[in-house]
Amino acid sequence: MATLPEFSPASLSSVSLASVLDQSVDCVKLIGLSGDVHYMNSNGQCAMEIDDFDLVRGKQWVDFWPEESKAEIVGAYVKAAAGEVVRFRAFCPTMKGAPRWWDVTVSAVLNEEQQHAGYMAISRDVTDNQQRLDTAIITADELRHRLLNSFSVMCAVMNHYARGDASRVVFAKQMSLMFAAMGRAKTLFANGDAPRNVDELISAVLSPFENTECSITIDQLPCATVDLEWANALALVLGELSVNSTKHGALGSGGSIVITGKRTEQGFTLVWTEKLKMAVQCTERDGGHGMQIMQRTMRTRGGALDIRWRRDGLTAEMAVRF
Repeated sequence: MATLPEFSPASLSSVSLASVLDQSVDCVKLIGLSGDVHYMNSNGQCAMEIDDFDLVRGKQWVDFWPEESKAEIVGAYVKAAAGEVVRFRAFCPTMKGAPRWWDVTVSAVLNEEQQHAGYMAISRDVTDNQQRLDTAIITADELRHRLLNSFSVMCAVMNHYARGDASRVVFAKQMSLMFAAMGRAKTLFANGDAPRNVDELISAVLSPFENTECSITIDQLPCATVDLEWANALALVLGELSVNSTKHGALGSGGSIVITGKRTEQGFTLVWTEKLKMAVQCTERDGGHGMQIMQRTMRTRGGALDIRWRRDGLTAEMAVRF
């Protein structure tokens, strides 16, 4: 068993502390100021498939890692030296070439005079977890691809059966725009639940509805990101507002739409301000479920939707709360 270097805590002998560290299931390493490996616990040597520690003693820890991960290691040294505990996940094969993913923590080690004397690096084997995550992402991508194909098929079928019937042609066009908006919003989340900027999401949802009769202005949005659930909720509400506007409002009859936003203590608020070239004829219709769906969607996520009608249009305020 390797002995600890001279910067071991004074309360324990190097042998005693090494015995304690050997109980850890993680790969525990002590790294010198120059980045050379001084110590690795027994379980760590086993995890890294190192048969003889003397073969790696004194070598640069960064050289154990593939090229794409080396910058992460070098950056961790800098941050740890400044007092930060650095955490990251990266790929690094064992000494025998077996593929492994690791959750790594790097922190500074101080000597008896409380001076920076090196680094402690703790690596936990998370290969199974990463493989399950990769499988889930691949599955989600496949389902997303099939869903987008389904959107295309539905649009094609609707347009086919709408031929020759003016009212059906209008409906098919409106629904095609809605499906296109939903599909564009979905593509923003190609990496599972990775967050995306609000302005990216809004632009993706509204771009299929752009036309020369109605200007769409997106202005003064908060710098914020949303997760997949909130992206779906906002895409549905914005899509429904756009479809309604195409049928009864500015997108269909001419006018303007301005979308702004602001930060709040709980999250942020988006404001849809729609102005028509003509007076509003009605604010609701028999059998309409769009408003209920929008309200229910926002409430389910812990947010709120407030719609106020004016003679020349409407203002819809969407409160997003995290």
